[in-house]
Amino acid sequence: MKTAFPYILKAILLRLRGTDVPLTGSRISMTVKVEGNGSVKIGRSECRPNVYFACKKGARILLGDNVFVNRNSIIICHNEITIGEGSSIGPNVCIFDHDHKYGKNGVIKGFVDGSVRIGKNVWIGAGAIILRDSDIGDNCIIGAGTVVKGRIPDNKMVLSKGGNSVTDLQDR
Repeated sequence: MKTAFPYILKAILLRLRGTDVPLTGSRISMTVKVEGNGSVKIGRSECRPNVYFACKKGARILLGDNVFVNRNSIIICHNEITIGEGSSIGPNVCIFDHDHKYGKNGVIKGFVDGSVRIGKNVWIGAGAIILRDSDIGDNCIIGAGTVVKGRIPDNKMVLSKGGNSVTDLQDR
């Protein structure tokens, strides 16, 4: 029988750095890293090893209850990222609510900030990338390796086949 002690210890350590995480009911790996001075709130959820959260001062990351974040995922926030309850994030997923500024001479100093909202009961496959100003509705599936930018309505499946393909979800 596995003990809850490491998860409670990690919750205490995260709380000491200002992260809002429940002391019980969450399974946060000891190798999860949270950086920055922003607000990070994690509900009763599970984060596997090497998940990385970065949250700029004044920004906020909100994870609802029963969210699962798999290994090596990266969530970097300059404004706001919200992940709804019951959502599952596969390994190596990247979520960004900002872009680098650029002009005719290439990348210039600074960022363009936006937001990301991921609805309830969303499944995001391995290696997907969610970009600034994306709004993914409830009960969606984002296929492995898919890059998402923009609005995806509720109950849709998005697959990358040399370009994004959005279809209605159907029972299989």
